[in-house]
Amino acid sequence: MHRERIVVTTDLSKNSYKVIDKAASLALKSDRWLEVLHVVEPKLFAFGFSRSDEDAQAVDAATQERLKRVSETVRKKLHRQIDRMNVQTRMGSIPATTEAFVREKRGVLLVIGDSEIEDESLTKRLLGSVARRIISRSPVNTLVVKTAGDADYKKLYIPTDFSNHSLNAAAAAIALFPEASVVLDHVVDSPSESQLVVYEMEGEFYRHFSDSAKKQAEKEMERFIARLRAQGGACASVSIQSQYALGHMDADWAAEQAAKHNADLTVLAADDSRFSNTFAMMEASSNDLFLHL
Repeated sequence: MHRERIVVTTDLSKNSYKVIDKAASLALKSDRWLEVLHVVEPKLFAFGFSRSDEDAQAVDAATQERLKRVSETVRKKLHRQIDRMNVQTRMGSIPATTEAFVREKRGVLLVIGDSEIEDESLTKRLLGSVARRIISRSPVNTLVVKTAGDADYKKLYIPTDFSNHSLNAAAAAIALFPEASVVLDHVVDSPSESQLVVYEMEGEFYRHFSDSAKKQAEKEMERFIARLRAQGGACASVSIQSQYALGHMDADWAAEQAAKHNADLTVLAADDSRFSNTFAMMEASSNDLFLHL
């Protein structure tokens, strides 16, 4: 029987251990196999490094030694569950190799770090620069780790536009973290003050627009929650708090609202048309993010 697998990528830096630890915690809680992947990019050796067979063997030996240390660290985290963990190193483009590995292992979730500690390591600088491409190419939902600790999330902050994609994102996150409560947030895009002045629609018109928009948002939120609960499982009984406002849903708003509600995980429905906003929210957020792709 195929066991569902969580894939976590690592550049073997000290900072990346928090990502492995969180992935291990989640694998244990959800009874899934953990696949740890380290990718070495061939182009790293094109900048002043010798490509002789002797040097290549030295690089390979060093990589295997570092990989062994990663394996030992993860095994300590998993304790008696070490039979459910595998550590591999691959050579190639980090985004492309990660995508291929996830597909090969039939992973159900990819776990990555949003960035690495800045230093003089070319490896770490390149990994940080390709994080967006890893996410863009991911064939499965992706957990972006920004904080240390276990994957024991207590509250999920979920911006929603009431679309099916947004519904699926919320349902997927709740299924993965069934013990967390939920804050649903919807923002109605309102006309800018300059637009109102140009078209002489200030005062009474804006008050009417505001009242109508809020009433409509309230009805749509009720329908969205009903559809979410109809998904069954944890969705049927999860604690849900909802809010809606006039304004503009952007990265700063999302980060501010997540902090206001003490959420420790932000859930985003990220498709091709929304990636720019998704990445902005990822950068502004101080907590971890679950990206439904």
